[in-house]
Amino acid sequence: MKTIRMITLAAGPQGVLQPGKVYQVDDTLAAALIAGRNAILAPKGASVEVAAVEPPERAVVQRPPRRQAKG
Repeated sequence: MKTIRMITLAAGPQGVLQPGKVYQVDDTLAAALIAGRNAILAPKGASVEVAAVEPPERAVVQRPPRRQAKG
């Protein structure tokens, strides 16, 4: 496994690799991306960023109670 920093956007069946982000990929994919100048080897201190994203809150509008039909 090699750690790379993407220069360009790459998308495929394995997912989307966004520019500027650091990823750990297998040696063959890293070699292909570096040879195509789509990525560079990341510095030794670089780490893969992991962020937990919470789903947005959904506000619900309260409706006034329904009127009873006259009968």
